[in-house]
Amino acid sequence: MKKLMILISATILVVSLVASANSATFVAGLWFDDNAFADKIFYPYVGSDHTNYVTSVGGSQSEVVTDADLSTYLYCNTVGSPGVFMQIDFLDNKLINGPGPDLALFELGTNDRFDVMIGTTYKTFNTTYTGYRVGIDHRNVNVNAALIDLSEWNLFSGAVIGSVTVRLDLRTPPYNTVPTLAVVGALNSTPVPIVPSSILLLSGVGGLIAVHRKRNT
Repeated sequence: MKKLMILISATILVVSLVASANSATFVAGLWFDDNAFADKIFYPYVGSDHTNYVTSVGGSQSEVVTDADLSTYLYCNTVGSPGVFMQIDFLDNKLINGPGPDLALFELGTNDRFDVMIGTTYKTFNTTYTGYRVGIDHRNVNVNAALIDLSEWNLFSGAVIGSVTVRLDLRTPPYNTVPTLAVVGALNSTPVPIVPSSILLLSGVGGLIAVHRKRNT
């Protein structure tokens, strides 16, 4: 019995380790896999340094977009800017066209709009209030989100992509505000692979438990 309890404890430990590899992060009413957030940003248009048109708060431009922290963000700071486009890459995970929305863009303050490009096709998405607020500069501001379904681009179910391009200077009437981009997360993404050694250990423990039961029958 003592040996069996040890084996069961080992099994529980392994299952816990596997579960932790797929743990989730909560952002303004939505759950994301820990690796489901953007990994890298890039301004793709050669000859125009768009970083000069963008201000980040709470870290570098890359840091504030690739974390899961709503209190860090960036925004376009120039009126009449020539069109500020930012490519957002997913490196350790990929976006999948699954059921429902596949991508969430979180922004702060008033409801704004995003132009999102996949391939050469743009779609415009409005943000809506999530019901959550975040403390910024000693005040609470609304957290808004645009939920994006890859089917809008006529992608087949299960299609996988590694990046999207977002326009940061699209203005929304009546106040001509621009989005304050805080978090980018994949609602449907490639699964995190389980570490092979964990699988082997789990199957090994299962085999030992089976042997123990056989010997005691």
